[in-house]
Amino acid sequence: MSAVAFARGAAAVLIGLIAVVTFALPSAPAHGAAAPRALRPHAISPAAIAAQRVHPATVPSNITVADPPVPRPDTTPCAVTLFTNLAFEDFNPKPFTFAPPTACPAPWSKVVLSFDLSVTAGVQFDRTATIGVGGATIFFGTTAEPFTNEGPSWNVQRDLTDLTALFLGPQNGQVYIGNVVNSQYTGIIYGSAQLLFYPPDTKYPAPLVADVVVPLADSNGNPVPLASPSSLLSATFTPPTNVENAYLDVLAQSQNDDEFWYTCVPNDLSGPLDDCGNTSFRETDAFVDGQPAGVSPVYPWIYTGGIDPFLGADAGRSDPQLRAVPGRLDAVRGESRQRRTAPSGAVGVQR
Repeated sequence: MSAVAFARGAAAVLIGLIAVVTFALPSAPAHGAAAPRALRPHAISPAAIAAQRVHPATVPSNITVADPPVPRPDTTPCAVTLFTNLAFEDFNPKPFTFAPPTACPAPWSKVVLSFDLSVTAGVQFDRTATIGVGGATIFFGTTAEPFTNEGPSWNVQRDLTDLTALFLGPQNGQVYIGNVVNSQYTGIIYGSAQLLFYPPDTKYPAPLVADVVVPLADSNGNPVPLASPSSLLSATFTPPTNVENAYLDVLAQSQNDDEFWYTCVPNDLSGPLDDCGNTSFRETDAFVDGQPAGVSPVYPWIYTGGIDPFLGADAGRSDPQLRAVPGRLDAVRGESRQRRTAPSGAVGVQR
């Protein structure tokens, strides 16, 4: 068996951490002559990418495009609805079920998550949103804040083609957006999500994707808080035999007391400067069976209203996907392995 763990380096940091391990198996026996398969990037032509660009002239005046849409084939996808118009006004997770589309059997040339959100006019903070399927995280982001007289709505997308193995059979899922609604905080968040499965053709063939996906999160695909260098997100599992490639996808986000970690200073200056300590360095470290296997940096995440009260007030943020390749898993031959991740940095609390 194999143990995988994540940790942070020296000093404590609040990081909400989620990870996924994907394995590619050979198309021929391990002793054969087949060359290793290249899983990434996916074969989408420059013309297809250009076709997905949104030109300013085509965008209504009341819509802002924060990021280009996920490039996708020009074929018609099969849409599978995960949930529709759910209201998030408490801290109760919302379960749902998933079944693969019968009209578009695997393999697929592209799998895309489309997540529509809105919040009613009023007063509300930005909130953390997570969608999990089969215990794996398929979305991790934050919501927008409303104005007293205007409630924003927005759409976020994520390319999930790498996680195709998750969608080959029925799965349980969960969406979670913890939200306080009372006489002071009145904004109610609504959300709908669907997965779009694009069938392959000669122009857009199905890419090579991982054969096995191993989630590293809580059992519902929610983030695990890491509040100090000794905090770990770990899992023990038995990889398949004849692994050609193994990838680790890490979603790491600092919140609350560590929200502005990139402005922190050394501890001996934090008092005189009235600033956070433990310096402005953060990263997550990956270990396989206790041995270092990769490093994934933590990037600044500017929340709605962060730094400037109007910065991002009209747009939610989606997950920055960070990739580390744990070399020790590339040569796994089916033994049990332990995987863990630890953070390096400051102190905070997951919100």
